[in-house]
Amino acid sequence: MNKSMLDTGNVKLFMDQLATQEKVGQPFSYREKLALFTEGDSRFLRKLPQGYMDEKEKDKKDETKTQKFGDLIVWKQQLLFAEESGRPVVFITNDNKPDWWKLNQDGRPESPRPELIEEFSCYSDQSFIMVGMGEFLDHLSQIFDFENSLAYLELNAEELVDDLMTSAGWQETLDENVNFTSYLIHSGDLQFAVGNPLTDVEVIEFSQGVIDIESVVYDGTIASLAGTFSIEAEVTIEQYGDQPVEGEVKVSGMINVQFELDAENKEDKIKQDTVKLQLGGFEVTKFVEYTDAEDSVWASVVQ
Repeated sequence: MNKSMLDTGNVKLFMDQLATQEKVGQPFSYREKLALFTEGDSRFLRKLPQGYMDEKEKDKKDETKTQKFGDLIVWKQQLLFAEESGRPVVFITNDNKPDWWKLNQDGRPESPRPELIEEFSCYSDQSFIMVGMGEFLDHLSQIFDFENSLAYLELNAEELVDDLMTSAGWQETLDENVNFTSYLIHSGDLQFAVGNPLTDVEVIEFSQGVIDIESVVYDGTIASLAGTFSIEAEVTIEQYGDQPVEGEVKVSGMINVQFELDAENKEDKIKQDTVKLQLGGFEVTKFVEYTDAEDSVWASVVQ
């Protein structure tokens, strides 16, 4: 299985077969969904799983304000299945957000949210296991003794690159590639936000970058992953003829990562000494200036 297979009609055919064999649960009724929406509002208010991390983004494009409850509906369907079937449940998901998972100090899924386990136990005395797609494929490959490197890369692309960038350090990598600080000073992008020519920009701290991998190429030895990233940084800006400005800058750009795979290594499939990271095509998209009142004013940068 790889991403190209997921983009074809094979998935629909498979789902149709499941439905024909009555292996797909019945949808909730209108009344049941209304009750779930009410329960969802209560859960989201208290930051209880499931799905509250989707609220702001999905509400922007949804006049009904109901699409954000999709995760909750999926979760309730699992509880219903567990209760009616009396069977254990293995839930496989690519969603790594903290409304599903308890995260470790690196922001990686460590275990299901304890509230989910507790709620599941109210419906069933069977076991509940939740795993990410990458972990599931690793288990599958061990059971059936196969290794599909392309599938592994495509299904774990963002996580792999994010791990490599975190290990290398965003600030170190950005400055090593193109002297990121120099770009902020001399590109002119930030000048639109503060109004004066800049003399210096000091990066105080980077947030965790957001990565979107759009292309995965693998020739059997070397993997090449390409896409875009965005990152926010807390900065102090020195400018001609005015006081320094403190704020947060958001920058987007292109990212390309190359490395060799060691398919036989179950602990670390990437040969770390072969990793090459390239970043470029920067664009300042927004700047927020910190004020004395501890609030902030967004300034969109016009290119």
